[in-house]
Amino acid sequence: MTIQDLNANGCEIGSKQMTRDWPIWLMIGATGFGGPAGQVAILHRELVEQRKWLDEEEFLAALKVCMLLPGPEAQQLATYAGWRRGGLAGGLLAGTLFGVAFPLVVTFIGFMAGWKTAPVAALQAGFEGAAVATLFAFLPSFAMILGLAPFVRSIHPASWLGRAMTAVGAAVVAAIVLLAIKLAAAALVPEGSIDPVAVVVALGSAAALLAGRASTPVVVAAAAAMGVLASLVH
Repeated sequence: MTIQDLNANGCEIGSKQMTRDWPIWLMIGATGFGGPAGQVAILHRELVEQRKWLDEEEFLAALKVCMLLPGPEAQQLATYAGWRRGGLAGGLLAGTLFGVAFPLVVTFIGFMAGWKTAPVAALQAGFEGAAVATLFAFLPSFAMILGLAPFVRSIHPASWLGRAMTAVGAAVVAAIVLLAIKLAAAALVPEGSIDPVAVVVALGSAAALLAGRASTPVVVAAAAAMGVLASLVH
């Protein structure tokens, strides 16, 4: 099913759709390495290049909107794509499964905060703190992107809002490029000297991803294996 096969509301509604999609969202979330920039790149590869669920124009428009909203933009972008696939339920499913690790961290922090502030009823306070932290950390983000989702595709490029979003897109690209440069410097030139193993791994990974012959999880696993082998040799 591609983006052309949509109903009048702009999304595909159906339990079969969600049944097919949930393992995909879980896989993307579990292998979302590289922070925000890496996660956005993975989403682009999965949603635009491989599965054709979004086209380039809509992906960029959704990303611009997500960058204007508070909260993790990669998770909001996944939530939007899920909404396009299965409406409100699809958006909640995609956003939850994509951020499967992050909610667990927030829940744990909330639990520990509640536990430490109530020594008498620590367990109950811990669960209450976990519920509050999880709810209010993600509810605003979900609500905003799902509320704006129906209007993303209707933003005309020539309108004032469309031009503003174009400027935001340019700023987003600049931020991603700067982050990539900083990450490259830290990974390839640690402690001021070039790491030849890291350079080889980076070039090989880039070649594999550009050729489309390996998925991101496979590339990451191969890079980890090469790092272990290099450490054993030295």
